[in-house]
Amino acid sequence: MEKLQAMRQAALHVDHILLEKVPSWIVEGVTEQMFFDQLCSEIQAKGRYGLSFDPIIAFGAGGAEPHHEPTDTALKSGESILLDCGAVFDGWCSDCTRMFSLGLPSSSFQQKFTKLLTAHELVLPRFIAGAKCSELDGNVRTFLQEDAPFFIHTLGHGVGAEVHTDPRIGKDSSAVLQAGDVVTCEPGLYFPGEYGIRIEDQLLIRDGGAPEFFTNCPRELAIIDAWGKVTYQQ
Repeated sequence: MEKLQAMRQAALHVDHILLEKVPSWIVEGVTEQMFFDQLCSEIQAKGRYGLSFDPIIAFGAGGAEPHHEPTDTALKSGESILLDCGAVFDGWCSDCTRMFSLGLPSSSFQQKFTKLLTAHELVLPRFIAGAKCSELDGNVRTFLQEDAPFFIHTLGHGVGAEVHTDPRIGKDSSAVLQAGDVVTCEPGLYFPGEYGIRIEDQLLIRDGGAPEFFTNCPRELAIIDAWGKVTYQQ
């Protein structure tokens, strides 16, 4: 299969899991390790997909570690869930991060989530051919203002046969986006001992005009109530 179509298919597979499967796993008492095992199994369930990397499942304060590894920590009501995962289809990778919570998270979390989502959606239209990667990263940090020190990694990276490739989209990068690049935009905020927030989309830089999004499940915070109902909140 052609490269771009394979990446679209990998991203679509993950979109379906995030929308149709994940909410039913979000119950009080589930552990990060249980969630991790279920997600890995689901991504690979059809036998046509692999993992583009080991998923990151982080509850509450664990989300403040950008590369958190799953533990036996059990989910509690009011906690956030950071879920970063991707699939491989026909040799090509996808990458996506979304945020969930079991019941309403703290007002502080909600405020920071809204701020990060706003920054994310403001910079996405700037992902065009000719854009300087350092300026894209800088745009987000400028918007985040006093929270910028809690954005502790680069804004994004290329995706291809491996999940991390060039170009690097960071404040020290000299790269310029080119038509045909497939990249991520993934701003994050990490507050040690409290929570972490990351929102990540995968997109294709096109020759003129706005980018094409491979990730299409809602970016808003997915809140799961005690009966399993999902509502999305900015």
